[in-house]
Amino acid sequence: MDTTESKPASGCDTSEAGAAVFANDTTTRERPSGPPVRETGGPRNRLRAPTSVKNRDQYLRASFLYQASLLMGGDRRPESLVLGRVYASHMRSVARKNVIRLDPSVKRTVCKRCETPQVPGASCVVRLESAAAEDDCDSRRLAGDVLTYTCGVCGGQRRYPVGRDSAHTLFGDRAENIVA
Repeated sequence: MDTTESKPASGCDTSEAGAAVFANDTTTRERPSGPPVRETGGPRNRLRAPTSVKNRDQYLRASFLYQASLLMGGDRRPESLVLGRVYASHMRSVARKNVIRLDPSVKRTVCKRCETPQVPGASCVVRLESAAAEDDCDSRRLAGDVLTYTCGVCGGQRRYPVGRDSAHTLFGDRAENIVA
């Protein structure tokens, strides 16, 4: 009788505990059921998404202040609106001091003049103006429609062209520019 053990075709020795020890790699991994799984390469060879973001705590702080400013700015009470302005002001100062770029969608929802969070219906008025109906100038007619945000506190207006190029996407909204 031959007392030699037969090895599986995968080239690994299996033990009763369910762990697999590979001949050319010392990595073992236990699994509750099923075949053993081999981890390829060492810790340096694994492809990982960047887990650390520079100034992560400042990004978190700015995000918290932005969310708090929108929450307070949506309330119609004057003391809440003032608190929303303070939070938005702190958010901009945190971004400025730490040289953090704010997303364009964040910048659009805060008034540049008085730093009031722009919540449609509560602290600002949003209108869609047809540029062709306003003026007969050829350059205005080619521009397309304009979305106008009017601040309810200072009366400042922000105008954004819309509808001209349906395929246009902002730089921050493109899939290749988003860092995961």
